[in-house]
Amino acid sequence: MKILLLFISLYLGLSADTYSLSWKNDVLSERDYHYSNALNFTYLYDDIYSISIDQSMFTPKDIKTDIEQTDDLPYLAHLSVQLAYNEVYKDTLNKIYFTLGYIGENAYGHYVQSKFHELTSNPPPKGWKNQIDNTFTYAFGYTIADKTYKDKWFNYFEVDWVNSSNIQIGNFYTGLDISTIFRIGKNYAKNFNINNSFLGDKNINLVNFYQENRDTFGYSFSLGVAANYAYYFLPLDVGVHNVSNNNTNYREIAALSLLYQNFEFTFSYQNTSAFIKEYQENYQWGEISFMWGF
Repeated sequence: MKILLLFISLYLGLSADTYSLSWKNDVLSERDYHYSNALNFTYLYDDIYSISIDQSMFTPKDIKTDIEQTDDLPYLAHLSVQLAYNEVYKDTLNKIYFTLGYIGENAYGHYVQSKFHELTSNPPPKGWKNQIDNTFTYAFGYTIADKTYKDKWFNYFEVDWVNSSNIQIGNFYTGLDISTIFRIGKNYAKNFNINNSFLGDKNINLVNFYQENRDTFGYSFSLGVAANYAYYFLPLDVGVHNVSNNNTNYREIAALSLLYQNFEFTFSYQNTSAFIKEYQENYQWGEISFMWGF
């Protein structure tokens, strides 16, 4: 934890000019288990240097019992900090990053989930005493995104098509992710419209978002598909429970974004195939995100 705070303090000296805050939850599928909740806050400085603070939570299917469920995903909270360098050349974004994280009680999964359930009048989670604890994580990663196509249709609608891939190597997750997303709208931000797996790279849609003296209303609608290969995923491959990694999963993405000046609100919906072999069911998540710049 002291190492994470050190990296944060180093970056606070930079006057970041673009920010994002996002919240992802499985409330749309009326479930509350496995990949259950995620919070992310990102600073981007000068469209080059970024820092992301991310918290994600995983739980078994039955959160009403305090008995350890060895035939299901273990309780796990992961708190991480990502430092990144972003570079844009023409219509291509390259990003390299390094992530440090912590799994355990001090990742505050129990606290956040309990408070959220209290606010929404849902049953309290009772099994956090069985969580994976006191594990430090690290990762190195690279993301490339390309605006393969951009045009104006009917002399009115702006469109673009972004293809991206991400590779990450680490002791929490090692894998490959690819996505392709089509966007149509009017006066939307000319950022790179990317959707990465919940296991890989975090918020990277900030680059090229800010535009000086923008005083317009804009909107966009996005549709995309993606695939992920998880060579290693700690809670499924470390051997603590009798569940196994499905390795490959696919997802469909839809998103609506509303923009005014340099403030954007986005709601996205994601349907993902099973990432646990023993639970062959799709998962649905909703994500709310805000981006703003000065």
